[in-house]
Amino acid sequence: MKTTLLKKTFMALALVVCTTSFAQIDYTFDTDDEGFSVTGPGSSSSHSATTGVLTATTGSGGSNLQLRKSANDIGNPTTLTTVLLDFKNNSNANSLVLQTVSGGVTTIETIAITAADIAEQSYQIDVPAGSTTWIGSFQLRLRFVNTAGNLDGGSIEVNRIQIVDPSTLSIEENTLSAFNLYPNPVKNILNISTNNTISNVAVYDLLGKEVISSNTVKNTLDVSTLSNGVYVIKLTSNKGVATKRFVKE
Repeated sequence: MKTTLLKKTFMALALVVCTTSFAQIDYTFDTDDEGFSVTGPGSSSSHSATTGVLTATTGSGGSNLQLRKSANDIGNPTTLTTVLLDFKNNSNANSLVLQTVSGGVTTIETIAITAADIAEQSYQIDVPAGSTTWIGSFQLRLRFVNTAGNLDGGSIEVNRIQIVDPSTLSIEENTLSAFNLYPNPVKNILNISTNNTISNVAVYDLLGKEVISSNTVKNTLDVSTLSNGVYVIKLTSNKGVATKRFVKE
């Protein structure tokens, strides 16, 4: 009786794990490049992943910079149809192309991005309904280009790439996710750029321990007492709650 009950319990837990594991795909680059490679025409291309940031660089004269991940399984193609990206663009790239490769290169969607950013920006790419190539396992490609010519040899600092179900994104989260942090990495004073009214800010280490909390936030936060490393900042405002990561150096 006990054995049967334990088996049923383990089977239920396994089902929960399998079900929730595909609710969202999250690449955070905390320890490595998450299987992404970097390529593109030009004199050279390289990438490195440290303290939660994937930095991709291409030599000047290249027409594009590509982030590639092979055997990328997005799970249920009918629900995981939104790609969220947080990155700082230190180059003259002004367009980002989402592509898949499975028997041929297929462009899914193209969005405009800002060039020569002074702070990290957040972007969202929605996969068009009925896209037959957004299915199962394929090579995922993110291609950065300058629509007027070649790239200038700058870098792209990618903080996070997520593939999510758009129904899980609330209006408040979308509105507040536009806030920016700079400088990032930061030594002493972290600036918070947002049009919303901040009522509370909290900072957590990667173990989930709250290390800073304040209800009297303007648009700056003193992080000089923190040890070097990666942290998560949580903002509460009149538009809702949102989080982002930053690096203390």
